[in-house]
Amino acid sequence: ETENHETLYPMLYTNGQLALPKELGNERYIKKYNNPKPKPMPIDEETSRSDAEINGEKVISNLKPLQFVWVFAYPKVPTKAGEKTAFVEPKGIVLQLKARLGDTLVFDYHSSERARVLHRRRIDIVATSATINLNSATVSSSGGLELLVFGRNSSQPGLPLEIMSALPLGQTNAIDYIHSYLDKQEGVYGMSSCYMYHAGAWLPEAFVYAAEIMCVLIGAKPIGMIQYTSSSDDETVYPLVQELCEHIVRFRVALGDQFPVDYAVYKYTSAQGEDFESLIVYRKEFSSLLGALRPEGDVAQALHILPFPRGHESPIQRKQDLEEQLFLSYWNGKVLGYPDHMIKVYIRDFKTELSQDDKNRMLRKGETGWKRYLDESGLVPVEIKRGLADSVSSDFWESLPSNIAAANAQHVSDTATCQAPPN
Repeated sequence: ETENHETLYPMLYTNGQLALPKELGNERYIKKYNNPKPKPMPIDEETSRSDAEINGEKVISNLKPLQFVWVFAYPKVPTKAGEKTAFVEPKGIVLQLKARLGDTLVFDYHSSERARVLHRRRIDIVATSATINLNSATVSSSGGLELLVFGRNSSQPGLPLEIMSALPLGQTNAIDYIHSYLDKQEGVYGMSSCYMYHAGAWLPEAFVYAAEIMCVLIGAKPIGMIQYTSSSDDETVYPLVQELCEHIVRFRVALGDQFPVDYAVYKYTSAQGEDFESLIVYRKEFSSLLGALRPEGDVAQALHILPFPRGHESPIQRKQDLEEQLFLSYWNGKVLGYPDHMIKVYIRDFKTELSQDDKNRMLRKGETGWKRYLDESGLVPVEIKRGLADSVSSDFWESLPSNIAAANAQHVSDTATCQAPPN
């Protein structure tokens, strides 16, 4: 039974051992939450991956043009002799349907691994796509659809992946899905969804930066920062980010102060002469907060960690720069509206050469400096939450190019389906 179960559910196993969340076997946890310990289900009653309702085949077969889907997949064969199969990306892969050519579906591929995305060249973003042949499940020994990912060489896909499950993201477009997520998660555990999305279980990481911009648009965040110019952290490579930024700029130019969101470009030049630029989108009601961002002079970046080390500075200067990074991280975190405990956790866990005592000292310095600044400037701080400001009008959302394109593509698809076959 153990072998059969492991074959069916390899993602639940580590080195041959069942590896479930610790809470499931914690009697105190079960008693506290009045959650009776479940009885083991006989293996013959379990649903196997050959069920189209479970393995994503039905979801993927019914995708609409330009719709996003969240899939979990693993190699069809072990990558090394005797190696256990495991998810290629434990956080899942986001695919967007771009074309349906007979039984073959062609997708844009969006990784959920931050390092894989931000450190790739833009040409690799363009040259990466994926395909699924709807007939591949019929030739698979376990009944799962096969996912092929292509890079720079169109004739040589990577290791074939087998899809374990799939979740459609929105009925027609992912904007609706993110909206729904932010609405449903608002106030859960006493926290706003607009500073919980990085840890959101039902929000793919590929949508994190789009969600941040949307939080500004719905009036839950006073300021959003999007890194554009950077050799390692260009956030516009994520889906919907570029589109949302461009749409904000267009609406602001067209409507002026009638549109409640404005933008600015901040630039920081490192000691090595490299330029970093961020697009700042902000609510006009809270424009006074921009002047509080540090370093002063329209310099702050979405990267947050400034100043960058100079490269050949003395040990004393290097320590001063590293301390300044943490001080400014605390300061800007308060300006942006994050809760104090989240900022403190961020700084205490930040990987740096500084000791924990140094980190704590910078936290105290940040707290003292911020309180003094509020007293002297009269600035009224805000905390991220729904209701800080009104949402932008429905015109903004309805005129997003992806919404229009999805609606048009669906209309074409419906029309083609309704047409009588040729004689």
